[in-house]
Amino acid sequence: MGRSRRQLMEQFLSPENFWAAWEKVAKNRGCAGVDDETIPMFGVHAAERLAGLRKAIRGGYYVPLPVKQFWIPKKQGGWRE
Repeated sequence: MGRSRRQLMEQFLSPENFWAAWEKVAKNRGCAGVDDETIPMFGVHAAERLAGLRKAIRGGYYVPLPVKQFWIPKKQGGWRE
């Protein structure tokens, strides 16, 4: 039998999971999101930001911002989302 919803939520909300996710994002070196916060800016206070994010999700009051969309030119012509 699989894990309960509570067990899955606890695994998701674990500090280790959030740090692993942050490390993947930082390694990817993506651009700033709709909040204009860059990877280096987030990294300065990553521990506090990740703890706050976990708390907001656990408390049920986290509201994600919309996804930042932009178009990238393709080598063969046209655009990619």
